[in-house]
Amino acid sequence: MEEKEYNLIRGKEISMIFQNPLTALDPSYKIGTQLVETIAYRRGINKKEAVIEARQWLQRVGISDVERVLKSYPHALSGGMRQRMMIAMAISCRPKLIIADEPTTALDATIQKQILNLLKSINQEFNTSIIIITHDFGVVAYLSDKVAVMYAGKIVEYGNTSRILSAPEHPYTRGLIRSVPEIGNKGTKSARRRLSQIDGVPPDLMNMPQGCSFGSRCKEATERCFSHPPGVVSLGQEHLVSCFQREVKRSDAAG
Repeated sequence: MEEKEYNLIRGKEISMIFQNPLTALDPSYKIGTQLVETIAYRRGINKKEAVIEARQWLQRVGISDVERVLKSYPHALSGGMRQRMMIAMAISCRPKLIIADEPTTALDATIQKQILNLLKSINQEFNTSIIIITHDFGVVAYLSDKVAVMYAGKIVEYGNTSRILSAPEHPYTRGLIRSVPEIGNKGTKSARRRLSQIDGVPPDLMNMPQGCSFGSRCKEATERCFSHPPGVVSLGQEHLVSCFQREVKRSDAAG
């Protein structure tokens, strides 16, 4: 695809919310200049119309002091305000898809909840699909309908969020979920449980192993796992997993 074709998609069809808005925004231009320019260019409208829309979008993402924000430089705003600004820029052209890369990183718990609620409302109001990249299972559980668990650059498990979180099938997914601290009453089993860890280190992406990429860290690995990579197994209800041991499990269930 050529650059001109990309430009027809970027911003209009697909928008991005970056992990760190302070580095994603231009520090030498005011917020208003950056937002208005984006709206005018992507929507094909004049500056006066773009200014009006910029104010409206900032209000939609929960910014009340719109005029001050428009006249501010990125460094003069709080992390939560900058992230709201990034979300306003992302949705201003009403894209079909928004990719959000760790949108709540470095924000306190209260602001995180506000940003997640904002993303959920955008999804419902504008029917915009959202792909959220995160390592936080709390965010996954709260925001997503489907989840894809990735390891070494590949999806190893995919399915309905509630099913994956309650009954994970891939050893890596299980390891991730077991490593999440549980809050329990003093003296209960959950309060005394030691945190689990996944032994070993991730593979070198420039020199991937011949077999399963998770094989060297997997407690269920067999000789087969080191000879060639596993295929994708369907466990029903759109639940997919890439693991030789799940192939065995499915065969046993079928028998």
